[in-house]
Amino acid sequence: MKKEQAAAARRAYKMKSERHGRWTEVSAELDGKDVSHLGYADCRIRIGAEATVRMAGIGGVGTDSEHRRRGLARKVFAYALGLMREQRFSMVGLYTSRHIVAHRLYRRFGLVDLVPRRHYVKLLDPTLVAQQMLRELVLRSEELRSRRLTIRLHLGSTAPLDFRIEGNDVSLMPRPPRKVDLTLRLSEKALVPLAAGVMTLEYAEQAKLAAWSGDEAVCQMLSRAIAARRRPISEE
Repeated sequence: MKKEQAAAARRAYKMKSERHGRWTEVSAELDGKDVSHLGYADCRIRIGAEATVRMAGIGGVGTDSEHRRRGLARKVFAYALGLMREQRFSMVGLYTSRHIVAHRLYRRFGLVDLVPRRHYVKLLDPTLVAQQMLRELVLRSEELRSRRLTIRLHLGSTAPLDFRIEGNDVSLMPRPPRKVDLTLRLSEKALVPLAAGVMTLEYAEQAKLAAWSGDEAVCQMLSRAIAARRRPISEE
């Protein structure tokens, strides 16, 4: 009887995808409820001096506890990869730990660890790197947490990313805001060193890897927060 119920439940799952700005949400639904899901964003990755490729940056992977061990994550991932192929993405990437069960799932689909010294990295997703960097800066900077801010980030040739900082929360905004406090333009070469704390914003500006416009006070807050967490490269 239990096998029959499980088989009936599997047949009832419906695959669904919805577009929200740059993000596409893919889910398996049961009786109208999202029980397993992931999202992916359209990112542009520069290879060398000239070439640019489209990468689907994956995030928000999860399955409700009561619906696990039914192969749902695998089905959602396979369905999403099919959509990515139809949309002509050249590559996919995500951040994950090698010590979680899902890591085996990603390997089955052909994903590989790109930076073995940083075990949570598979392929570089600039959106997630930028959001993680801002979140870490906010957690370390009381003055950033004290204001509600909107930061627009340009990363090379990618579309602008709008982030809202409110308290401890840093969220990617699905549509352009009416007001932007600070616009920051970064080369992809500067993103990872800034996020890792081995480069200051002032140095990035001097090297013509960064430029900003907008509220000078906000830029100074961001600059101080980056400088405060700087550490020697030898610690990497």
